[in-house]
Amino acid sequence: MPPPLSEQDYSAIGKAVTAFSQLENLLAQINALCDVGNDTTVLNEHQTIFVCHVKKSFRQRVNALVVNLGQNPNRKLDIDTVETSLNTIVKWRDCICHGVFTKHSGGQLELVFWDRKSFDEAKEDEKGDIRSGPIQKLLKTADLIAVAKEAQRLKEILANEFSMEKFLS
Repeated sequence: MPPPLSEQDYSAIGKAVTAFSQLENLLAQINALCDVGNDTTVLNEHQTIFVCHVKKSFRQRVNALVVNLGQNPNRKLDIDTVETSLNTIVKWRDCICHGVFTKHSGGQLELVFWDRKSFDEAKEDEKGDIRSGPIQKLLKTADLIAVAKEAQRLKEILANEFSMEKFLS
């Protein structure tokens, strides 16, 4: 039986999960804002649209954000850079939030994640990658903290881009 996870391990996993959650919420808020606009008289409509975005997967929220960035005439961000960064975070988020962590004999964390596609026989995903089994990674707690910091950095950039600084706390 592998050794138990340490408090430091749990803390690093929790930081990553919390950062992903905050970023996902911000994406839903931004997408709802872009769909409805800043008009405060349509608050009920904003809430309805927000709920629609919350029901979407993280990847769907990213895709909607990329469309909204493209339609923003005052955009300061490079869409391709943002999309690439967010797609990297999506992959990490799926693994960390849905994977299983155990302590590896070398002290690192072993992460095993079976995504839905891994149950199909060696099929291509939307990016053309072949999947036929679980994703397995050996991580240090510093790796998880670095991913959490990257999610926080993206949250700050997007909140500033869309004047949604209230989501930075």
